[in-house]
Amino acid sequence: MTEQYAGALLYLVPVIVAAVVAFVVTRPEKDEPAPARAPLDAIPATRRIPAQRSYSPSPSAGASSYAGGNRRSTAVPHQSPTLLHAALSSHLAAVSRTATSAAAPLSAKQPVLRPARLVSIRRPPASPGGPCTSARTSSRDAVNALPAPLASRDDDRMRVADLVVAACQADTAGDEDRRWDIVWHLHRHGGRDALDAAAPLLGGDAAAGRALAADILSQLAGDALHEPVRLLLDAVTGERDPAVLHAIAVAFGHRKDPRGIEPLRRHIAHADPEVRYGVVFGMLGLPDRAALDVLIVLSADPDDKVRDWATFGLARQSTEDFPALRAALVARVDDPDLETRAEAIHGLAVRGDLRAVRPLLEVLDSPVDEDLAYNVHEALYAIAASTGDPRLRAHVAAHRDSWLADVPGEPLPEDLRAALARYPS
Repeated sequence: MTEQYAGALLYLVPVIVAAVVAFVVTRPEKDEPAPARAPLDAIPATRRIPAQRSYSPSPSAGASSYAGGNRRSTAVPHQSPTLLHAALSSHLAAVSRTATSAAAPLSAKQPVLRPARLVSIRRPPASPGGPCTSARTSSRDAVNALPAPLASRDDDRMRVADLVVAACQADTAGDEDRRWDIVWHLHRHGGRDALDAAAPLLGGDAAAGRALAADILSQLAGDALHEPVRLLLDAVTGERDPAVLHAIAVAFGHRKDPRGIEPLRRHIAHADPEVRYGVVFGMLGLPDRAALDVLIVLSADPDDKVRDWATFGLARQSTEDFPALRAALVARVDDPDLETRAEAIHGLAVRGDLRAVRPLLEVLDSPVDEDLAYNVHEALYAIAASTGDPRLRAHVAAHRDSWLADVPGEPLPEDLRAALARYPS
């Protein structure tokens, strides 16, 4: 019996070994798991503050990285039809069929974020019934409704395509926060693919698509930084829609390219205040005299926001100093809008102009809005340090005493120390 079992085992061993070898040789290789695709909802909600009222002009304002090209060139790269373009065109066409052709003036004020003098530059509302404002579907529904190849591809280009279509659908649904979350994400991560997506939209028939493209190009990061400006220059020439003009003008302001001055100054007297505001933003921080002349004109605009930001551009976004600029600031020191008045006083004070003293004292002797306190106090220290005007002594001393009481042991700010030095005890 033992010999029979031994014979059986000797027979089975080669069979088992052969089976194991066959399994090892013929088994399929284990597929590498596909990288998990981040859902659209994973984009963090980011408070967008494209414009910041900084307290000193940028040292590189006006610098351009453009290395050539004709602004009138009709050979715009990256505008060949793509799957993204086809999907967006189909979506916009479908929405357009249900839209009315009536246009409405842009009148809604932009939200102001307080404190810290930060203002969100958001696209003004599109005309009621225009493309991307009629359908009431969510951005997630929009992506899920796309053809399967576009919604399921994992490569970067299709990911950007998803995001751009979702931004357009968020616009359609009236979800501005969602739209700007996506645009801000594309600014940081979209790169060349976002540029390729925006180019055909900027030349499209739908105003909402053109405005979206301008918003994407406004702060798009990447190596080819001159290309967004070239696309914007080609687009601004024939544009008539106020919301799109606003978006293009703000985009020029973010790109800080002086080539935008000439096409934007043509809209200096536009009937819509949002367009004029965009023109102001497009000039901020540019040292060119032509840009400053535009700000001088718009510092007397009938709209408070346009006037305020133009005065801010002259007062704190430029170190230039010439008679016409000072005259524009003097004209605003009694402005009915307190923010505009504070900007004008500040601009004169940092230039050592005594015409700032009388209106500054009036503001200091009145309750100062907390949001404007820093601006007013900085103006006080600057004009006191440069002129030593005796009318300012009591206010400077009061600021010193307040500082020492609030933060004992902390050194006084340098600008306050400079002001105090003009009033020895």
